[in-house]
Amino acid sequence: MKLIDSHTQPGKRHSPLSSALQIHSTDDVKQKVSEYLKQSRYFEYFSEAILDKFMSLTEYQCLPKGTVLLSQGQTNQEVFIIVNGSVSVEVDGKYIYSLSRKGDIVGEMSVIKNQPSSATIKAEDNLELITISSALLRKSKEEFYHELYHIFYKWFAHILSDKLNRTSQKAKLYEDLNKELQTEIEARKMAEEVLQESFQTIKEQQVQITQELDEARHTQQVLFPETLPTISGAQIVCKYVPMEQIGGDFYDVVELEKDKVGILIADVTGHGISAALLSFMISSVFKNCAPGLDSTEMVLNLTNGFLCGKLPESKFATLLYTIYDATSRELVYTSASHPPGYVIRPQTKELFPLKTEGIMVGCFPNDIANYEEQRFQLQPGDKVFLYTDGIIEVSNTEDNILGDEALESWLIEHGELPIQEILDQLYEHCLEFSNYQGIGDDVTMIGLEVLE
Repeated sequence: MKLIDSHTQPGKRHSPLSSALQIHSTDDVKQKVSEYLKQSRYFEYFSEAILDKFMSLTEYQCLPKGTVLLSQGQTNQEVFIIVNGSVSVEVDGKYIYSLSRKGDIVGEMSVIKNQPSSATIKAEDNLELITISSALLRKSKEEFYHELYHIFYKWFAHILSDKLNRTSQKAKLYEDLNKELQTEIEARKMAEEVLQESFQTIKEQQVQITQELDEARHTQQVLFPETLPTISGAQIVCKYVPMEQIGGDFYDVVELEKDKVGILIADVTGHGISAALLSFMISSVFKNCAPGLDSTEMVLNLTNGFLCGKLPESKFATLLYTIYDATSRELVYTSASHPPGYVIRPQTKELFPLKTEGIMVGCFPNDIANYEEQRFQLQPGDKVFLYTDGIIEVSNTEDNILGDEALESWLIEHGELPIQEILDQLYEHCLEFSNYQGIGDDVTMIGLEVLE
């Protein structure tokens, strides 16, 4: 084993040897590193003789925090084995994960495939590692260490299979296949052919999953009205931005009769596929309950009655259902623990919350859910604003949330804007509040403006 010291080899990117190991000689390094490596499950099948050969052909290095081992897109001729410390893996400047276990390997694929590095690898703290050059690998094959060469690639395959398992559960099938093939085929063939096939399969599965999510997203669009009803003397608008390709928020606008519409906004617990499946279920029940009824309380009672006891444990939905009669300008509403909507009256800079008693849909029978109905008389120029909790729960870099009070102040200050601009500018305000790091939840907003 060679000790690499930046004082003795100008141009190297390595620091002086770590004092943490208290190293005094090459034998001391060899002994210390050997002890560390034996603790790693990656080296458990190395015999003492093989480990000695391995140590004699490698270089021990100590790197300071922040050192870049590999740069994405650059040619790599070295494989690194972590002895102590951790490294970060970044792709296109974005952090992906960290490696910190003794025996973790870095840079092996670019050496095996003789291609540029696919990621940037950087020391997260003071790092102790062993370096194997590609020239050394060739030397171990061509000269006198054929057995060591075989061990190298058996070791590569073992570590790469482990990485695949962490990348995707589906890759576990191929990790098992790799283990079987290790006893049947030449290690190099396994590393270069079978693992490439595994990577290709994972890539194809990722494409398939993306396609399936796209199909699910298109299917979920069925929940939303294709066009919003036109109603005399009023305008209805909406804005929907899911956190993922598919989400748990949904809304509906149903035309009950001439100049009378029902407006629903809902939020299902969770995100992604599971929340979307529940939103399909709840939306279907609502669509069957709402037509022909002008009582919001009755519609929620019917919806909850169908869903109670049928949702998975710890799953529920909050709903706010309103009915607007354009002839009388009366708004009827019932809430199932949903964030209160608001009536914005810009002429007087007043804000009226729309909230009632009643708990989440699907949790308890109607006698406990206790839904109630309230009415509000709208005036020309009034604006009705409904939303899901992604708006008030957006957080900034100090982990402070926007909250109800800030939302109410913003609505009063911007109440004179047209209703569509209120939705658009409020969404931009939330992004700005988060320092453009993302809102972190599905966002749904619906607005109704009574025209003057």
